[in-house]
Amino acid sequence: MKKQYNLNGNLIFESSAGNGWVEWVAADDGSLHSLIGDIKIDKKIDVTILGAFKNRSGESRYKSLAEVRKYVASLPKWTKTKYFSKITELGSSGLIDCKTGDVIDAGFEYDLHPNLMIKVNNIKQKGPCAICGTRSQTKIPLGLFLFDYASSAVFRPVCNGCGEQYAPMLVQMLADFYRKENDTSQFAIQD
Repeated sequence: MKKQYNLNGNLIFESSAGNGWVEWVAADDGSLHSLIGDIKIDKKIDVTILGAFKNRSGESRYKSLAEVRKYVASLPKWTKTKYFSKITELGSSGLIDCKTGDVIDAGFEYDLHPNLMIKVNNIKQKGPCAICGTRSQTKIPLGLFLFDYASSAVFRPVCNGCGEQYAPMLVQMLADFYRKENDTSQFAIQD
C-alpha cells in the first residue's frame, strides 16, 4: 500500500516499490503533466531531498491544477524531516523548512552523486565509510575513496556497498584488479 503526504504542495509517496515525489504542472495548451522523482532522506542533516525529475505527460487522473492542489492539500503533512530541498537540472531550491515553506539557506546544495575515485590506500586500520558511516573499507593497495570538497579536499574511504550504489563501474574495476592480483600468472605485483 502506498502512503502519501503533502510536502509544500508536492505529493510525497512511500511504498514497498520505492519512495518518491510528484508535482503537477499545466502546459501552455492546458494539459496537465506530472513531474516525478525519487526522494532521499538524510537523517544526519534532517533533510528530505527531492531528486531530479522525469516529465510524464498525458496526466489523466486530474482535470485541472485546482483539483490536484485540493487533493494534495488534503493529505497529511510530511513530518519525517525538518527540511527539504528539490534538486533540478538547474541546481537546488535551497534548504526549505518543511512546516513553513520558508527558505532557510538559499545556497544549500546537496550532491546526490558523490565524487568517488580509486586511489592508493595507505589506511591500515578499519574506519567508517565516508557515506554511510557504518561499514569499513580495508583493501590495500587500492581502495575506493570519496573526494570531499567540503572537508578541504580530504580523501575518505568508502565501502563497496556505497560504491555499488554510486559508482558500480569503479567497484567492478577494483574487483577486476584484485582478481588479477590473486592470479600471479597475469602480472607481477611489486612491493
